[in-house]
Amino acid sequence: MTTDAQKRAQKKYDEATKGKWRMIHLKLNKETDADVIEKLVREKPDCTLGLATGSSPVGMYQELARRCKEEGLDFSKVHSVNLDEYVGLEPTHDQSYRYFMNDNLFDHINIDKANTYVAKGTGDV
Repeated sequence: MTTDAQKRAQKKYDEATKGKWRMIHLKLNKETDADVIEKLVREKPDCTLGLATGSSPVGMYQELARRCKEEGLDFSKVHSVNLDEYVGLEPTHDQSYRYFMNDNLFDHINIDKANTYVAKGTGDV
């Protein structure tokens, strides 16, 4: 039986994947959001994901890491983009978004960090 949350997630996915660009704003729940990302990664292994920082996506990142480790979800060809960063912070600073993404997702999945982009707070791209 499909839940209402799963139906909403599928509808968002179907609407977003009709064209060349896929923009999916997720905030249903960590499992359902992870379902949408997993489906996209499995269907298009070299997709580019725009990822968010902050507390909202942490549960989803934990679920994606679990699926990578336990179920073989493969991020090896995935690219990611994060646009936010604090001015003046080095990527190794524990308050930087690069550090956040490494700590909450990238260090726990098999993504090539060369395929991840987080704006640099030191002013260079």
